[in-house]
This record gives sequence, C-alpha cells and structure tokens, in this order.
Amino acid sequence: MLYWLLTTFGHDREKSDSPNFYYRLQRIHFHCLTYHIVVSRGTDWSNLAAGLAAGARLAGRQSCNLHSYKGESDLLEVRTASRTLLDKKMDKVYEFDPHNPLASWMRNDAIFIYTPVLVCKFPLHTVGVDDAISATALLYSQFYKIEKFHGSY
Repeated sequence: MLYWLLTTFGHDREKSDSPNFYYRLQRIHFHCLTYHIVVSRGTDWSNLAAGLAAGARLAGRQSCNLHSYKGESDLLEVRTASRTLLDKKMDKVYEFDPHNPLASWMRNDAIFIYTPVLVCKFPLHTVGVDDAISATALLYSQFYKIEKFHGSY
C-alpha cells in the first residue's frame, strides 16, 4: 500500500512530462503499535534509518513514562513475529534479530526501512505519542534538496 501511495501520488523527477513531476510527496513514515516503516523515493531524504529507529525507541519509552531511564526495562517488549513477510512482490522476509532490528530493501526506486517497536506492557501515557514519534523521526532524518541549475550566472 505504501509503495502504491508513493508511486501514485509521489514526486517523479525522472519524467518532466509526467503529471507527478510537480508533486511533493517523497517520503512516508507509517507507525502502529508493533512496528514502524518508512518508504522514500529520490535522493532528497537521508538518514532515514536513524530517524525510524529514534521514533521507534521513543514510542514505548514515552507511553511507559520512562523519559529519564537509560537502561533496559521489563515494562517494554517486542510484539512481532520472529519471521514476517514484509514485501510479497520482492519476497522480503524479516527475521527478528535483537542486535540488528532494522530491515531495508529496495523496490524499483523506492527504499523501505522497517523496525519492530518496543511496546509498553502497561501504558501510562498515550496522548501525543504519535506526534512525538513523527517529530523525533523528522529530527533525525535529513532533507537535502538538490536541483540542477538551469540558467546562466
């Protein structure tokens, strides 16, 4: 679905006669209780994995109210299957590794990055968690708009 959204409504810089040439959508960050995923096209966005990981770390910690706690907590748990099909078309299967929880793959010109989330077993604070996740992910991501110069000096 994310690939369809990005290719249907996303920016297409390859074809100037394309109706999508002037569209601005280049990146989608989707988050739910058990996982976060980001998909992006083009070269304007970088550091997406760090942004995704930062948002995922924040989710459980904020809902458990663990803002100042730096260590591991038995209040957080991963609620993902040990093996998950991420992209049927690309036959991308995710196998959970706690030491390397991110998975990434390409489909044509789109990059996907996926990670499970540490879920709070007994949430104390849920209001605003989604806004904090998005803001944190954007804080860690980098946007570089590089355009070709068409003119003279």
